[in-house]
Amino acid sequence: MLDVRSLSLSRGHRIILNHLDFQCAPGLIGLIGPNGAGKSSLIEALAGDRAESCQVYWNQRPITEWPALDFAQVRACLSQRPEASFDFPVSDWLKFSRTPHADLTTESDQWAEHPALAGAIAALGIQSLLERTLHSLSGGERQRVQLARTLAQVWPLDDTPRLLLLDEPLTGLDLSHQHRLLRTLQTLGQRGVCTVVALHDLDLAARYCQQLLLLNQQTLVANGTPHQVLTSQHLADHFQLDAEVRHDLTPWPIILTR
Repeated sequence: MLDVRSLSLSRGHRIILNHLDFQCAPGLIGLIGPNGAGKSSLIEALAGDRAESCQVYWNQRPITEWPALDFAQVRACLSQRPEASFDFPVSDWLKFSRTPHADLTTESDQWAEHPALAGAIAALGIQSLLERTLHSLSGGERQRVQLARTLAQVWPLDDTPRLLLLDEPLTGLDLSHQHRLLRTLQTLGQRGVCTVVALHDLDLAARYCQQLLLLNQQTLVANGTPHQVLTSQHLADHFQLDAEVRHDLTPWPIILTR
């Protein structure tokens, strides 16, 4: 469903990404790599926020040819540092997620019962935050609200394939909420959502992702299952990490640093 064909990005004379080719089916896809590898730039391109996005196809159609409203109904993106300049009530902030669908009025008293909003609120466990304002929240609470808003935009209500792009969504979340979010993303994958998520925690990437994309030095150096990508050689070459990777202890690879 997501098809990237010879995608290259540059900023001035500096190459950021060089001829990336990969495909992703519905499920949870982890985007990993050292700092500066180009993960955020790739997320931007997949979201359609760069001119080079013509090399990205969603459902066999270049995303640059999608009408903006139609694409907003099937694609949602959470950046690494989401903006929230105004101190909106959490309830209003969440309602904005359904604007592309025009299936909810901000005045509705039953807004929280909308299936997409109800699903996202429950998934992130933010029921107790709905009467608060954004600026009254802690960093972790605000991140959970931002995530709920992003998920609600593309929460599957029918069989339409959907694309979810998350840039370091685990920032600020405690351990239980990290696992809760990743389990939710796995479940959404079973319902036809293709989620590409930039992650720094390789142990969580190994446990929850069905596919890993390893970026380094402007190129896609590995693409496959966690067992294929998370090898001792890859960890040494691309993360300067001396580690043993065990594939026989759990269904996912276990990284043992030396």
